[in-house]
Amino acid sequence: MTLADIRDLAIIVLAVIMALQSLVMLVAGLVMIRTAASLKPRVEDILTNAQRTAADIRGTVRFTSDQVARPIIRTIAVIAGVRKGGAVLANRLLRRGSRDGRAR
Repeated sequence: MTLADIRDLAIIVLAVIMALQSLVMLVAGLVMIRTAASLKPRVEDILTNAQRTAADIRGTVRFTSDQVARPIIRTIAVIAGVRKGGAVLANRLLRRGSRDGRAR
């Protein structure tokens, strides 16, 4: 067997290997496409459920904000206002009393 014969044999073997590799890649691609097509309805159902869940969460957050957070914030604001008003009033009374010479 000459060097040219070995070269020709190597070319033939590599061509067969490349053809088999191409065939395997084609089959793998078709399997992936088929799998993706079969998963599409399931993915659509999952996305629909996720959208419903997000809408429910938005409603829950809105309800919590309206029924819990806003009244608490208003109450705290009123308490802070009353405290500040009391402090201002007490400060004025103390200043007025110190002018009259009664307190110090």
